[in-house]
Amino acid sequence: MPFSYRVDSNSNFQYSRAQEDELIVEDLVLDPDTLTEDKLQWVRQVAMNEPGLKGRLVSDDMQATAVNVLVNIRGQPASAEQQAVEYTNTYVLGENALSVLVDPGKLADF
Repeated sequence: MPFSYRVDSNSNFQYSRAQEDELIVEDLVLDPDTLTEDKLQWVRQVAMNEPGLKGRLVSDDMQATAVNVLVNIRGQPASAEQQAVEYTNTYVLGENALSVLVDPGKLADF
């Protein structure tokens, strides 16, 4: 997405865990193509109990997920905001999805 500098999703959520005397921090989903049913259940359990995910990137009822993209259009031409919205509508939301709402200078939550 044009002008994006950070993307947060349930896949790249930085999950922390202890292993013996080490602190391990890694993406919650390392390789989505190799998820087994057991691993998927574990990811669901983490999402249901992780305050950084539940109610933010994953709905409380676990029926929807979000991707949060931060964009910076400061210092860009006036068309930058529209470029980011058009990219989102075309490549992220698709033709049957709702349009992205725009606050002046930033993409709003959708």
